[in-house]
Amino acid sequence: GIPWIQIEVSRALYETGSDDPATAVADPGRARDAGALIWTALARFWDELAEEGT
Repeated sequence: GIPWIQIEVSRALYETGSDDPATAVADPGRARDAGALIWTALARFWDELAEEGT
């Protein structure tokens, strides 16, 4: 089969304001920071897989 990775991200990482999704506002800075953290985690995961395969 085709390898599949699904990532779910808590809105608390990138939204500010209300806990109600209808009134919460995405914060571009927080979204950028969350994206960087997620990318780093994925890169580390991939690097470990590559090391195990060698």
